[in-house]
Amino acid sequence: MEGGHQVADFGHWNNWSHWERSDPSQKTTITGDPGVVGHKTVWDGKNDFMGKFFGLVMGMEGMIGKAYENSLANLKQVAEADALAAKAAAAKSADAAQPAPAAP
Repeated sequence: MEGGHQVADFGHWNNWSHWERSDPSQKTTITGDPGVVGHKTVWDGKNDFMGKFFGLVMGMEGMIGKAYENSLANLKQVAEADALAAKAAAAKSADAAQPAPAAP
């Protein structure tokens, strides 16, 4: 699941999801194994009511479009940070594996 864990594991959604960030007081329950059929998340918070209200007042595209774009931008930022951290860890590991130069 390397590289896709931000999406496949609901436990990471709070790192990038607009909906997770917009209601930090919401209760989230995550069950099942990440990346496996049956992995699910259930949440309860103020967004349940607000989502229903705004769905009545404005079109779904207007309501979801901007939040979706924000989530994708957040996901890009988190994924790029993960990639940089993995690259730095790999370089550090490679440096540690090289033998010290022989003394003259």
